[in-house]
Amino acid sequence: MIQKAILATDTSKAAEVLLHCTDQYKAMGVRHITLFHALGIQYMNFSGYTFLDHTKARLEEIKSQLVASGFEVDIVIKEGLPYSELVELGRERPDDLLILASRGMGFAKGVLLGSTADQVIRRSKNPVLLIQCNEDSEDGKDAGGKFSCPLSFDRLLFATDFSDWSEEAFQFFKKNLLQSTEEIIIAHIVDSAALEHRSEADVEKLKNNFMERLKRLKNDIPTQNGLEISIELRTGKPIKELAEIIRDNKIKLVLMGTHGKGFIKDHILGSTTRGVIEESKVNHLIIPFNHG
Repeated sequence: MIQKAILATDTSKAAEVLLHCTDQYKAMGVRHITLFHALGIQYMNFSGYTFLDHTKARLEEIKSQLVASGFEVDIVIKEGLPYSELVELGRERPDDLLILASRGMGFAKGVLLGSTADQVIRRSKNPVLLIQCNEDSEDGKDAGGKFSCPLSFDRLLFATDFSDWSEEAFQFFKKNLLQSTEEIIIAHIVDSAALEHRSEADVEKLKNNFMERLKRLKNDIPTQNGLEISIELRTGKPIKELAEIIRDNKIKLVLMGTHGKGFIKDHILGSTTRGVIEESKVNHLIIPFNHG
């Protein structure tokens, strides 16, 4: 299981939602957390002391919280571009999970909660966990005024195109998430555009083949602790169909693989990965191919 994670924070209230998911991190096997912060190319002095001093003080407070929750913690502060520095740190620690906050529904502008998440997913060789922030309450509180973690393993969607990188994501699930997941849906979307010039017999044969492959994946998951497993085979536009599965089944976490070379056109887990992240207000776990 994953034992170490790099938690990226810009010390904003929105990013503090990450601090309320310690039980979920432990369920994944995380025992050591590196607090990461990038100052950006420019940072200003204010109120008689430097922004760096302010940032260090806040990170020390966060460290104390995490240590009290039972984690080993270290702090890394860089001066460069957040996404570049985070990806580079990940390269130095290839086995670490990267944890970032995301607002969903398009990457919002900002230091860590927006364009950085987009760039990190494009370039990282590490697994990336995007945790959904509450858009209506950026201080991380729920409707009742209590702090809560949006990350849950109740219902997980694994979207596959049967590629090598999908297989790697599937193995990641079995190794790191199997014990904590209550329900998983394994889904494949047949792009309707790819069927336009095929005969009806060819389409039926293709769908039967995909269904058999989904069944093999289902049968490859050990049934334990009451884990519920189902499969979905749909035809249509991949982003739209996956978004509907997420909505209709109240999915809490989406697991997808990428080839780790940036998003490329016409791969369900290339451009579709980005599209699903942009269109859905849920948590995402992205596994790049050969991340180790």
